[in-house]
Amino acid sequence: MPPLTNAAPLLVGQSLELWRDPLARALRRRSPQPLITRARRQLEAARAAGLERVALDLNLGLGDGVPPARLANDLAWAAAAIRGAEPGVPLWLDCGSHEALTAVLAEIPPPVTVNAVFPGRPGARELLDAAATAGAHVVVSPAGSARADREALLLAASEARVLLAGAGLAEAWFDCLAAPPPAPPGRAIELVRALAASNERPRLRPLLAAGNAGYVAAATPSLRAALRALYAAAACGAGVEALIAPLEQPSLLVAAARAGAPPGDATGRWLHAAAAAAARGQPPSRPDAALAASRPELERAWELLFG
Repeated sequence: MPPLTNAAPLLVGQSLELWRDPLARALRRRSPQPLITRARRQLEAARAAGLERVALDLNLGLGDGVPPARLANDLAWAAAAIRGAEPGVPLWLDCGSHEALTAVLAEIPPPVTVNAVFPGRPGARELLDAAATAGAHVVVSPAGSARADREALLLAASEARVLLAGAGLAEAWFDCLAAPPPAPPGRAIELVRALAASNERPRLRPLLAAGNAGYVAAATPSLRAALRALYAAAACGAGVEALIAPLEQPSLLVAAARAGAPPGDATGRWLHAAAAAAARGQPPSRPDAALAASRPELERAWELLFG
C-alpha cells in the first residue's frame, strides 16, 4: 500500500463556482471584485496552513444550452480577473463543453489545467490536442456508467491511457469520482490506491473531489465539513495527488497536510489516524467516546462514509 509521505497533495479550491450566485451575477456584470475576494480567501487559508501547492478551479458548470463561444468568453474574462489580482496562480478551467475549453486555451497562459476531458464525447481528441499545444494539464473524467464499480473505473482508466497516448500526453489527472453518501466511498478510495501504485504509462495521477462528499440532503454546515475532511484524510492515506474542495475549511487543510506528527488537537489526531488506516488499506476507526461527545458531526460523518 502507498505509505504516508511528507508530500501533501495539490489542493484545488472549488469555491469559484461561477454558475452560482453571487458569483454568477458578478460574471454577468463583469464585476471582478467578488471573484477576487473569493479567490484570495481560499489562497490565504491555504497559506496560513503552510500549504504552497494550491490551484483554483474556475467552474462554469455543465454549460447546458449556453453557446460555447459565450462559455469561452466567460472563462477568459474570469481567468484574467483572477490572474490580474494573483499573478501566476494555477487555474483549473472547469466546464462541460469541450468546444469552449478548446477555444479558450490559447487565451490563458500556463499554468492551466483543463477540467475535464470526457472520453467518448465529441471533441475529446481535439481538446487533448489543444491542451498539448498550449502546454496545459488535463483531467480525464470517466463517463457516468463507469461509476458502477471498481473494475469499470479501472477499464475507464485503461481507455484514458490510450486516448492520452494518441495525443502525445505523458500524464493526466484522473477523476476518481467521489460521490456523496450513501454511495460507497471505498470505491473511489480503492481507485486512488490502485492508480497511486500503478507504473503504467501514460501516467494517471489520482484526483478526488473531496468537496462532493458534503452534498448530503439536509446536512448542516458542520456535517458537510466533517464529511469532506474525513474523505480527504482517507484519500490522502491512499495516495491521492490532488484534492478538489473548498479551501476555507481548516479541518480539510489539516487532513491534506497530514505529513509528520499528528496535529495536537483531537480532531487533527483522528484525521491523521484515518489517513494512516487508509494507507494500510483499512477503513478509518470510529471517533472515540470523548471526541464523539464533543464533535457529534464527526461520528455521523464516519457512519455515513464508513459505518
